[in-house]
Amino acid sequence: MADDNFRPRVSPARITAPAEPWPASPSMSDTGDLGNLLGPFDKVRRALDAQRAAEDELEGDHEPEPKPKPKPKPGMTFTADEARVRTAPTPVAATPPPPPQPTAPIPPIKIRGGKRHSGRGRIIAAVAVVGVLAFCAGVATVVGTRGQSGTPSASDPTAPSVAAPPIPSPTPDAIRAVAWVDSAVGPTHVVACDASVCALLHTHGFPTSSLVVASSLTGVEQADTVIMTSALRAQLGSAAATILAPEPLAVFGSGAGRVEVAAVALNGPDAYAQSMATDRASRRAAGNALLSNTHLIVDASARSLLAGGLVDTRVCALLALLAGSHTITLAGFVPLAPGAGPDVPSTGVVIETIDGEAATGSSTAATWLLSTVQAQQDPYRAISAAPGALNGQQGLRVVYSQPGPFGLLSGMTS
Repeated sequence: MADDNFRPRVSPARITAPAEPWPASPSMSDTGDLGNLLGPFDKVRRALDAQRAAEDELEGDHEPEPKPKPKPKPGMTFTADEARVRTAPTPVAATPPPPPQPTAPIPPIKIRGGKRHSGRGRIIAAVAVVGVLAFCAGVATVVGTRGQSGTPSASDPTAPSVAAPPIPSPTPDAIRAVAWVDSAVGPTHVVACDASVCALLHTHGFPTSSLVVASSLTGVEQADTVIMTSALRAQLGSAAATILAPEPLAVFGSGAGRVEVAAVALNGPDAYAQSMATDRASRRAAGNALLSNTHLIVDASARSLLAGGLVDTRVCALLALLAGSHTITLAGFVPLAPGAGPDVPSTGVVIETIDGEAATGSSTAATWLLSTVQAQQDPYRAISAAPGALNGQQGLRVVYSQPGPFGLLSGMTS
């Protein structure tokens, strides 16, 4: 029985239809004659220019001798041009930079349940990740050109070489995991990872505010999702089991070198498992309610997922909105990643037709569908909405970030 004092933070009813487009901006041709656009300053300046031209004709070629410029005294000011010349830096011979020095990363600050970073915390997080990523790039350059040792500074040839710690390249499984995280998790979540994987995610467009280079349990606690490589497992040891969700979102590879993507469970795996079970019961009720809607046309496989509560709450809410006034045909739900846990729901759908028309293209129905999806706000905002194919059928592929939030359908059970 639901607690009457508890209310879900966001209700599916808040999904909205797209707003009306803004009116077209006026063009320069609508402003009238160009003379009307001149301000008072421009008119005065043109009058002065004409007066000076007339005086120059009267004086002929005679030019007064320039007056010597006074020497600057303390407190004197200069014109903009003089200041620019006087303050211009003197060119110096370029010297190669010294080899990067290893520095301990500053753990970023993340506020759970609210904004990821705020104020000074955001700056600290960005500086920490930028420093680590730059350090990784510097080490890669040094190792690639000089082996495992640094290069003596050109300004001090006698300086001893500084050994740089080796930064391993991401494994093929780590590269696959990064590609999946980029498409299925997205930068709306904060991701914890080792230095090499975070650097690779950064090249995929993840901002530094969405990355935590973790080497301890404290670092992982700052994130929503963690990419567990063999290097990170070795650093965390058995303590990792106390903060990871009991069911992974994806697993790439096997054995000691496997790469696992999991949600971060701040309250422990047992509490997270209970939340997953409760949320699945709510999704099961929502899915069966959708199956009773004759405007939603799905195949047997999709029906099974809806009835089993294995379709993300945000997908269910979108389908309820669309099927409320239109007939929707689904190509299916986006398959899960390899190794995903049995209670992890699909967070994507491919909509094949709307009112009998293709869900992609330039038709009015397709345009309305795409604009409706793109008009949604968090937590119902999709990380991608673009044409795609599933089970041999073309349609609009809508994907939401993993892991999805709990409690959007709190109190709804089968």
